[in-house]
Amino acid sequence: MAEAITLENFNQSSSKPPILNSPRSLLACKRQGIQPQELIIKNFEEIKQMYKDKQLDKSLLELNYNHHESRRQEKLQICLQERTRIIENGISQESQYKNSKTQQGSQSIYGGNSSVIENEKKQLDKIKMKQQKEMEQMMEHELKMQQIREENEQKAREEKKREIEKQKELEIKRKQEEEIKKQMEFFRKQKQEKYELELKKKVEKDEEKQRQKAIQEQQKRIEKEKEFQLKEQEAKQKQIEFQQQIEKNLQQQQLIAQQRENIMKQKEIIRIQVTFKKEKKKQQQQIAEVKRLLQEQKLEQVKEKNDIELLKIRQNYEQKQKQNEEKKKIFEQERKVHLEQVKQQQEASAAQIKEIIANAAAQEQQKKIEFLEKIKKAEEKKNKQKLKRKKNNKNYYIQKKKRKKKGYMLNKIMKIR
Repeated sequence: MAEAITLENFNQSSSKPPILNSPRSLLACKRQGIQPQELIIKNFEEIKQMYKDKQLDKSLLELNYNHHESRRQEKLQICLQERTRIIENGISQESQYKNSKTQQGSQSIYGGNSSVIENEKKQLDKIKMKQQKEMEQMMEHELKMQQIREENEQKAREEKKREIEKQKELEIKRKQEEEIKKQMEFFRKQKQEKYELELKKKVEKDEEKQRQKAIQEQQKRIEKEKEFQLKEQEAKQKQIEFQQQIEKNLQQQQLIAQQRENIMKQKEIIRIQVTFKKEKKKQQQQIAEVKRLLQEQKLEQVKEKNDIELLKIRQNYEQKQKQNEEKKKIFEQERKVHLEQVKQQQEASAAQIKEIIANAAAQEQQKKIEFLEKIKKAEEKKNKQKLKRKKNNKNYYIQKKKRKKKGYMLNKIMKIR
C-alpha cells in the first residue's frame, strides 16, 4: 500500500498530481480555503511569467519571489495548524471523509439541514475574509512595487542627468587636454629641432675626431712598421753573428781536441819508452815498434771515430740550420699575412711579433746550449776512452812483463837441470 501524501511529507517543488491524498490534509486545506497548488514553490521563471507584462528587473523579481514564498510558507503553516486541530479533536480521516460525503449526499437529496448549511456558510465567510486579506496584501504589495518602480525611475532620471553633466565635464576636459596636447606638441617639436641641431653638430665633431684619430693611427702604424723592420734587421744581424760564433767555437773545439790528442800521443810514447828502457835493446825496439804501430792504429781509429762524430754533429747542425731557414721562410710568410691583417684590422700587433722573435731567439739559444752539451759529452766520452785505453795498455805491459819473467825463470831452471 502506497504511503499517504500529507502536508508534512509532500513534494513542495513538484505540481504533479496528486499533490496531497491524505483525508486530514485535504480537509485542512478545504477548511482554510487553500488549494493544494498554492503550497507548491514557484521558481523565478514562473514569477517572471506572472509579471511578464510589467517587465520587472532582477531586484523586483527577487522581491516578488520573496513575497510569494513568504505567503506560501504562511499558508502551509495555517494548513498544518488546521490539520493538528483536526487530529486533536479526535476526528479520524476515514470518519471525517465519510461524514463529509454523507452531508453532501443529504444536502443533494433533502436540500441540506441547517447545521451543515451554517458550517458551510462559516467556511465561506472565512474563505472570503481570507481572500479579502490576500487582496489587501496583494494591493499593499502592488503599491510597494509601484513605489519601488517610481524610485527606480527617479534614480534613472537622476543617473541620466548626472551622466549628461559628466559628459559635459568630460567634453570640457577633453578640449582642455587637446589644447595642452597641442602646446606640448609645439614645445616637443621645438625641443626635437634643437636636439637634432645639437646632434648634428655632435656627429660632425665626432666625425672630425674619428678622422684625426684615423690619421694618428695611420702614423702609428707606419712608425711601428719601421720599428719592426729595424728590429727584424737587428735580429738577422744577431742570427749571422750567432752562426759565426758557432763556427768559431767548432773550430776552436776541433783545434783543442787535436792538441789534446797530440799531447796524449807524446805522453804515451814517453811512458812506453820509459817502461821498456830496462829491457833488451832489440826487444825494446821490437816491442816499441809493435806498440807504436798498435797505438797509431788505435789512435787512428779513435780519430776516425771522433771525426765521424764531429761530422754527425756538423750534419745535425747544418740540418738544424736548414730547418731554421725553412722556419724563417715560414715566419716571413706568416709575417706578411700578419702585416696584411694588421692593415685590415687597423690594429697594432708589435707585441705578437716581439713574442715570435723572442721565441725564435729562445729556440736558437736552446739549440746552442744543446749543441754545446753534445760537444761536452763527446769530449767526456773521448777522455773516458783514452783513460780506458791507457789502463788496458798498462795491464798489457804488466802481463807481458810477468810472462817474460816467468819465461826467464823457466829457462834458468832448465839450465840448472
